[in-house]
Amino acid sequence: GTGTSYVYDEISLTNGNTYTISIFVKPIINISSFAINVFGGVGTADFDLFNKTVNSTTGDFTSAKIEDYANGWLRCSAVMTLSSSTGTKNIGYGLFDFNGDQFYLWGAQVEEGDYPTSYIKTEDGIATRNQDFCTDGGDADLFNITEGTFFVDVTPYVYPSANTYISLNDGGSSDRFVFIFQSYGTAVR
Repeated sequence: GTGTSYVYDEISLTNGNTYTISIFVKPIINISSFAINVFGGVGTADFDLFNKTVNSTTGDFTSAKIEDYANGWLRCSAVMTLSSSTGTKNIGYGLFDFNGDQFYLWGAQVEEGDYPTSYIKTEDGIATRNQDFCTDGGDADLFNITEGTFFVDVTPYVYPSANTYISLNDGGSSDRFVFIFQSYGTAVR
């Protein structure tokens, strides 16, 4: 068919709260424009999957971003502060001009806050991320805990045709700390 097409679910939202809505999408056929929409005139975040950019945000959406996971999957996310009444809202993921387009969706998530966190697996209802704990992480005698220390004990999975990266960064390439395991398996940078 043609026209607007969405996969959606009802989520209870509170007026005045800030939420981040995110989903992983993998285009298959014909898809370029993709949207996260909160129905009832609340707002829309529109993404260009081909160019991996944000086209626009409307209504209560204040920002949006698209992240490339380098394997065909993209994570689209948008931040909104609800200005309409508290209650159940339909949140949809889909296309404005559907005409034989095909895509995969995975990991839809709505969370309070102004940035997307890593995927939180849930089966039913609300889930809260557990606090991270470091076990056997050393002590002040081993590491200088006032300066910032990175300790990596890893056996990397190396792809035959690509490098493997472990990185701590601010989302860009200027401020980062990265380990690179060369694809031929004989060098670490």
